[in-house]
Amino acid sequence: QGTDKYTVKGVYDKKTKETTYVKNIAIEDRSIENDTYYFDKVYGVPEVNTISDEGGSDKYSIKDTMFVSIKDNNGNDKYSFNGEIINTKIDDLSGIDTYSNNSKSELSCIFIDDKGADNDTYKLNNVEGTIKDEGGDNTFAINGSADFYVTTSGLGNDKYTLQNRINGYIKDYGGEDTYTSKGKTTLWSFSITDSGAATDTYTLNGGNLLSITDEGGNNKFTISNCYESGIKATGNGNDTYKYTNMSDCWIDDYAGNDIYNINKSRLSIIEDYAGSDVYKFT
Repeated sequence: QGTDKYTVKGVYDKKTKETTYVKNIAIEDRSIENDTYYFDKVYGVPEVNTISDEGGSDKYSIKDTMFVSIKDNNGNDKYSFNGEIINTKIDDLSGIDTYSNNSKSELSCIFIDDKGADNDTYKLNNVEGTIKDEGGDNTFAINGSADFYVTTSGLGNDKYTLQNRINGYIKDYGGEDTYTSKGKTTLWSFSITDSGAATDTYTLNGGNLLSITDEGGNNKFTISNCYESGIKATGNGNDTYKYTNMSDCWIDDYAGNDIYNINKSRLSIIEDYAGSDVYKFT
């Protein structure tokens, strides 16, 4: 019992430029107090190199570490990553959690499974891996990530902000969601699938082979500077499309009274199957 602090740290020799890792550390904390974990230069087998925490609002600081598995059962937890993180798995059962790393660190083969219904925050840079979140109004700020996959299976109103070169997918199953890109973003071979019936907003700039599928709601699509990209809206909502500087792109809309505002673009196909629609080309 009690508020515990765990520090596990390897050594880097500046003269020989060699790292001595701490290997195969297992920690099991059965209290529900607020604990602090600091792992630096830790290496091992994921099934052995583990942290298991029963509860409390815990802080995890992971740096230059490979093959670590974390299981946290409860509490508002904060996960912070620095340096090079390889093959790390987090299984968090509940709480308002925060996951972040600095812009100079790299996360390779990271797996986050957040099973709680609370509002979580993800601020991640240079990530390769998978996030699964099962509930809450979540916030995702993703910067410069390759092979990055997000699945949110709850009905929360999620906010996604994408920046720099990103490829992978987002699958969102419900809620009034917002998708935004910042700066000179390139969504390369990137797909968004929104299966909810609520109204969603997309404001995306810069993409190659960008694919959006939205299954419901009165959605607003503001898309610019993309090529070989497209949108499929399969619901009955009244959708609004604004395309600017698009090339070899398409829109496939199943129903609703839709508005199309196409600016300085070369489109391959617009297919609209029903509704009283408005088209404007400039």
